[in-house]
Amino acid sequence: MTYHAKVYSPNGQVYLCEHKQHHVMTRIQEEVSARMPHPDETRLLKLRPGVPVLDVWHTSIDQDGEPYELTRFVMRGDMTGLRYDVPVE
Repeated sequence: MTYHAKVYSPNGQVYLCEHKQHHVMTRIQEEVSARMPHPDETRLLKLRPGVPVLDVWHTSIDQDGEPYELTRFVMRGDMTGLRYDVPVE
């Protein structure tokens, strides 16, 4: 598994890079939890006391069923919403 930060660009560079590594994303898994922020997250996200964060772990899975990317997102809980539109097989 490769650990790196995912950067979205308007021209789709991230997915082009994954394709060159012979990974074709066929499935994702995400774990989402709400929690109180760590002190550095409070500072970086400019949170007021009592504001929680959403902690999202995103795993990309390739055509062989192997995970090849893990990305963690920590977002303000008071200004974030999540929307999923995923086909069910």
